[in-house]
Amino acid sequence: MKKRLLEKKYYNLNYSSSARVPWIIAHPKIVLVTLVLIVVGMVYLIYGLPVWQLKSLRVSGSYDFSAEELKQITLRQMNARWLLFFKQNKLWTFDINAYQKRLKERWIFSKLEVSKIIPGTIVLKLIEQKPDFILRINDSIIGIDSAGVASNILTNESVASTIQLDFETPLQAMSLGQKIVSADDMNFLKKFVDEIKKMNEKKLTINSILLKNPPNRTAAIRLVGDSEIRFDLSSPVDRQIDAFVLAYNQKLKNKKFSYIDVTVPSRVYYK
Repeated sequence: MKKRLLEKKYYNLNYSSSARVPWIIAHPKIVLVTLVLIVVGMVYLIYGLPVWQLKSLRVSGSYDFSAEELKQITLRQMNARWLLFFKQNKLWTFDINAYQKRLKERWIFSKLEVSKIIPGTIVLKLIEQKPDFILRINDSIIGIDSAGVASNILTNESVASTIQLDFETPLQAMSLGQKIVSADDMNFLKKFVDEIKKMNEKKLTINSILLKNPPNRTAAIRLVGDSEIRFDLSSPVDRQIDAFVLAYNQKLKNKKFSYIDVTVPSRVYYK
């Protein structure tokens, strides 16, 4: 009888005593509250601390676009979602690659670097590259880069001094990245335009360039006062530039003219 009592007491002490139950199991409410506090604290440290909040934009370099335009693009990126739940208005949620893409859709850059520093600052180092020419389609202004590709959408303020390309049959629609003018034609046009600008003549101020419909390869640089310089994109550019410069300096420098035509080899026609 005594032996059975001793065995029962031994059993109770080793297997039934609450002193042997792990503390986590014995106090589930305390553990749950502690875990919740830890999660909330981690979320606050990672997402809620003011040091992560984006508050400033630091820009250095050369550019002509307005600070307000840049601010609006930055705000749109900050309001974009990160993992569906969070906005990109924190230093560590802000998507630099997506932000660069937004900027490049709007402007052309020869240099663009984006970085983030504590506390809450986006740093931009950039050099804006002006488009070589612009193209107007409906209410949009499209920048044309040196490869003849439609590179981005511009504003009136940013293209005040950029030469416009016109087509004999106006384009009705296009998309960014579309080839508008061949690279060879772009080099031709830029070289001719640069030579005219070097002459620094007020009446040779360029308004636009008219490109004829294929297979016609002639084109015309339209000047102030409704005059123009006609040339042929399929003929050597240097010969036509030399012919134009010679005719202008010798015959037309002090006269009004409606056109100068250098499309015919060894001939210059003017009126």
